[in-house]
Amino acid sequence: MLQTLVPQLQFGSRVQETSKGVVAHFAAPEPAVRQARQRALPGWVVLPSYRAGAPARLAPVARARTLMHLVQNAFNYDVFGEEGFDLLAAVVDRSQCLSFEYSSLPEAIDLFARLADGNLQIPA
Repeated sequence: MLQTLVPQLQFGSRVQETSKGVVAHFAAPEPAVRQARQRALPGWVVLPSYRAGAPARLAPVARARTLMHLVQNAFNYDVFGEEGFDLLAAVVDRSQCLSFEYSSLPEAIDLFARLADGNLQIPA
């Protein structure tokens, strides 16, 4: 799907039959590589969920629920122990936490562009 939307992406090897379908990495865009040492702080933690036919929709999520969701879905959480928990909690604490339901990638891209530009109100 991404190759159709962004044909210039350079994909690495694909891993078939994962719980998420076919998974592959792709090279970061050159402007992002040039900015790799620039410090950035998180603004949002988004918990995505695909649902066929659903319009793209963001909704607030409690920080505690967001933290537990991230802990339960982290594949290497046990490696980092208390330090990892503290770092994850700090990211959640400073971020707006949102659930995101969608069915259309182009619609999702438009929604996040509007969010990043400050042109989207999220219902409470």
